[in-house]
Amino acid sequence: MTAPLVVGSFEGFTTRSAQRTNDTMRVLTFFTVLLGTLAVVVGAFGMNFTTPIFETGARGFWATIAAMGVIAVAALGLARRRDWL
Repeated sequence: MTAPLVVGSFEGFTTRSAQRTNDTMRVLTFFTVLLGTLAVVVGAFGMNFTTPIFETGARGFWATIAAMGVIAVAALGLARRRDWL
């Protein structure tokens, strides 16, 4: 009689553990995609070509950093809205 109770308890435990693992993987995947997107932006600016933003000096550098910050904050806001985080 106790066997079904033990099996049911174990199934509840494994389901809970799997859900926690899924939640953790979702957060890690989101941050991996976010950092990958920012790496693409940085990589594009590291290429050897001439654009007007390179002629702006420090102002262009800080504008690029600010744009990357805006992208990160917007992505975090979207993730919060959709309950990804």
